[in-house]
Amino acid sequence: MQMLFASALTPVVLVSLAMIAAAQRTPIPSASKVAAPSADAPKIDPSRVKFLLLSGCSGKISAEPAFVHGIVASGTDLSEDLTARQMIKMGITFGQEQCPSTTKFYVYLRPGDPASFTDAGKGFEFSRGDRSGYPADVVGGGWIKDSSAWIIGYQNFPRALKDQQLTDAAQARQRDAVLARSAAFAKANGVAHFVTIQQLTANPFVYQGQVVAIYGEFQQMNSATQALFSSGDRPSFVVSSIPAARFTQQRTMVILAGRVLGNIEIKLGLGATLVPHLSFVGNAFCQQQFCSEYALNLK
Repeated sequence: MQMLFASALTPVVLVSLAMIAAAQRTPIPSASKVAAPSADAPKIDPSRVKFLLLSGCSGKISAEPAFVHGIVASGTDLSEDLTARQMIKMGITFGQEQCPSTTKFYVYLRPGDPASFTDAGKGFEFSRGDRSGYPADVVGGGWIKDSSAWIIGYQNFPRALKDQQLTDAAQARQRDAVLARSAAFAKANGVAHFVTIQQLTANPFVYQGQVVAIYGEFQQMNSATQALFSSGDRPSFVVSSIPAARFTQQRTMVILAGRVLGNIEIKLGLGATLVPHLSFVGNAFCQQQFCSEYALNLK
């Protein structure tokens, strides 16, 4: 199960906020096997947790798993893996004492009030009717006979939430930095619109006389002050009035601020074609993955 978190993205960016938002969410810390806590691990006060047997104790040797539910006193940080594994081991021990003939246990823990925990099923209602719909604060893991050194099927949802909060905070800081750089670029160069090459190619005259920002890949200087830029695998636009020695290396990705002049004809193969024509105002160098999407909603 993977947690999903919604986030609002502000327009006007010079790097790809879409890439930031699409970054893989923090997975639930889980493993088919994790090491059981060692004997010298710090002990947990047993009064801070209460276990009840949910099901699976038949009194006969059985390969069917038994289920133990536990309520952990508030203030116990289940997001800490060592603490969580210690609690699970305590639940396994409880199950073994209750059902010594059972060869497989699963333990599920949630925070709450141990003193009021009298019904093994209460508070452990799973949203899908089975254990694929875990509550968001559950820690779980199991034990199989002859595997006492391991906790099987370990999952720690509180740890995932904590990690996700840290990830979201880092992404928020990154978005703020992106927006600050974007705003500074737009202000310094008098940018009225951020446009895509598709918009500019379809009708550059919509923006004629205005300063727009667009990303592209520098291809070559056609003259001392005029350069050809591409988007994708084909020539896309021409920029004039470029300061000397501004661009010296092919296939350099840039954000360009330029005043739209209209169209200009360039030679392409055996023929010619019209492409948008801009007059240079300013630029910022960038890596392709950070300038391929930006400012799509600025009007």
